Formats: sequence, structure tokens, C-alpha cells
Amino acid sequence: ARSLLAGHSSGLRTGVSTVSDIMMATLVAYPFIIDAGLLAWGINESPDIAFQLAAMNSESIFINGLVMMLTKNIVGRQRPYAEGCTSNSDSKTCNSSEANLSFLSGHTSMAFTGAGLVCAHENHLPLYGNRSTRAIACGSALAAASTVGVLRVVADKHHLTDVLAG
Repeated sequence: ARSLLAGHSSGLRTGVSTVSDIMMATLVAYPFIIDAGLLAWGINESPDIAFQLAAMNSESIFINGLVMMLTKNIVGRQRPYAEGCTSNSDSKTCNSSEANLSFLSGHTSMAFTGAGLVCAHENHLPLYGNRSTRAIACGSALAAASTVGVLRVVADKHHLTDVLAG
């Protein structure tokens, strides 16, 4: 998968990495800003539901982050970009503290947590009103999270198995 998907230039890998950073952050923020803030509190005028959604979101993100960081540090899998490094390499990427934190993909894990929260909110609360709008919100979030995973492989930050686990 790496030979097929990984970006072949440093500029492409850097750009794709930045895009995946932005997409992941957006997917994590969306359930807080849009679902809890704008829809529950603002439009539906229900601060109690907004608070409950924000608390559920916080708990999910915290637990995901804890499991992800523990897994990364216990497994210690080398990132794809560091595979050519030797013990005496002086490259900045080879000596990075993140060179052995590949498994599992935190960006993918966080993106799917955000997408899962959007789907859970839309499945259990009529925040968007009708069923087709709710399906679009959930489907779009899942598609964006999947894109984050693919971009992490293109950026040469993760192996495909890291992304699938994430």
C-alpha cells in the first residue's frame, strides 16, 4: 500500500500532512461547535442538551486520546518515513521523538471519533430536522474521516495497518 499511495515528493507529503491535520481538527471540533453549540444551544435553544453533548464529546475524545497514546507508546512501531534511518543517522526526521509512534494512527482514530459522534448525535437527536439531512451529515463525516486515513498514508506518516487500526 505504501508504494502505491505514499507521496513521492517531500512537498506533496508535507502538504497532504497539513490537509489531514486540518481535516482531523475539524472533525474533532464539529460535534462541539456545530452539534452542541449551533444546533442544540443556538437553534433548538436547549442549553441542557448542548451541555450533555459537549460532555459526551469530551469524554469520547479523552478516552480515545488515552487509548491512542498508550497504544503508540507500548507498541512503538516505526513510521514509514523512518524505515531508511540507521542508528547513526543525523537526519531531523530520523531523530524525531515521533519516529516510533506509528501504530495506531491518531489522526484517523480522532477523525473517526469525531465522525462517530456526529453520527450518534444525528441518529439519536433530531438536530438537523429531517432524516436525509441527518444521513448527509453522518455520511459526510465518515467520508472525511476515511479521507484523513488515506492522507496519512500518502503523507508517509503511517502504514495502512496503522490507519485501519485507527
